[in-house]
Amino acid sequence: MLVRISVTALAKVIRHTVSSPRREVAGLLIGRERGEELLVRYAVKGHQTGSLGHVVLDELVMARLTELLHLSGAGLYIVGWYHSHPGIGVFMSAIDYATQLNYQRLYPKSVALVIDPVEIIKSKVLTPGSMKFFRVEEDGAVVELKAVIDGPVRVPKVVQVPTSSGELLQEEWGPFAEGIDEGQTASARRKASVVEDPMSGKRRRVIIKRDRPKGR
Repeated sequence: MLVRISVTALAKVIRHTVSSPRREVAGLLIGRERGEELLVRYAVKGHQTGSLGHVVLDELVMARLTELLHLSGAGLYIVGWYHSHPGIGVFMSAIDYATQLNYQRLYPKSVALVIDPVEIIKSKVLTPGSMKFFRVEEDGAVVELKAVIDGPVRVPKVVQVPTSSGELLQEEWGPFAEGIDEGQTASARRKASVVEDPMSGKRRRVIIKRDRPKGR
């Protein structure tokens, strides 16, 4: 199975994880199937609690999101989850394994996206060492899935800004970075879409702009 993630979804995941390089964060992935591909279109954060090595996403987030997606009639559903491993690499821990099995009981093709925000901050690009998709096979083995990003993604640069109360992590957007498996580059174009906020249910018209990376 090939996972194809949108620029919108991945940018939100990266921004969420990089904003907390000392604490695990998590969220849900929204999309649908298309033939042999799993399309990840959006990502949702929701209320959660976490520490450096643990994160718990409020169960009400999934329940409410499932209800809103059903009411929207957009043909989208929860296709997996994402979480960060700050500074320890991307892999499936024993707790991740058990969590992934629960997601696959709800939707058999569910995937887990694991991101190391510290590696992204350090390397300033997306690499196989900073993000990977996983799932559990019928024989119980954890497998890494091939993934394609639908276009170039900006990787944020995080700098430490001294303040009177300590330090503040400030985000600066860096140059475009290619997909983790050299995904195809999109030429500059504007695309208008009507999207539904999965948490509020409100519909709004947005303009999505994709620019050709410099040097290409």
